[in-house]
Amino acid sequence: MGCGGTVDHLADTVLNYPTLSEAYKVAALDVTNTIRAVESSGR
Repeated sequence: MGCGGTVDHLADTVLNYPTLSEAYKVAALDVTNTIRAVESSGR
């Protein structure tokens, strides 16, 4: 994105490689779970 790419280019590039796609999926789920844990702890 910092090189002037578009979201479409990012999606096409990342989703072209299943391992990268899976890595981003796991990272997104991890962040979501972390946010939920922080919110439920009342911080």
